[in-house]
Amino acid sequence: MPLLYKERAHSTRIWEKIPVSVCAALVGILVANPTEVVKIRLQEQNHKQYYKGCINCYRKIFRTEGIKGFWSGVIPNLTRNIIDSPVEIATYYHSKEFILRKGWLRDSLPLHFICGLVTGSCTLRWRGSAHRWWETLWK
Repeated sequence: MPLLYKERAHSTRIWEKIPVSVCAALVGILVANPTEVVKIRLQEQNHKQYYKGCINCYRKIFRTEGIKGFWSGVIPNLTRNIIDSPVEIATYYHSKEFILRKGWLRDSLPLHFICGLVTGSCTLRWRGSAHRWWETLWK
């Protein structure tokens, strides 16, 4: 069996994870935004049934708005994810490396569950702080 994971002499520092996470957020949003637009449009149509399904929604958006229609709302989505992604990725991997280094858990489901809880808590705290900062900036 080939080696999939190789131990490194040193762990990646948090400041090294930030640019990578920003790039991951950027690529992820640019690729996923068309699907996000279709999902939101399908959810918005209460009882009108303007769209008959996903494929019909893609077609109507393309016909009425062109290719640019699939990236409507991309700037707020990018802004939010570029701010959140470094917090999520850095805290997840940093907490995972910390727990593994201390020997508290092996690389298993409980470890990933705990790291997910840590990441979720940090991200919620960060979003609250960032949201308050953003509101005071634009008052």
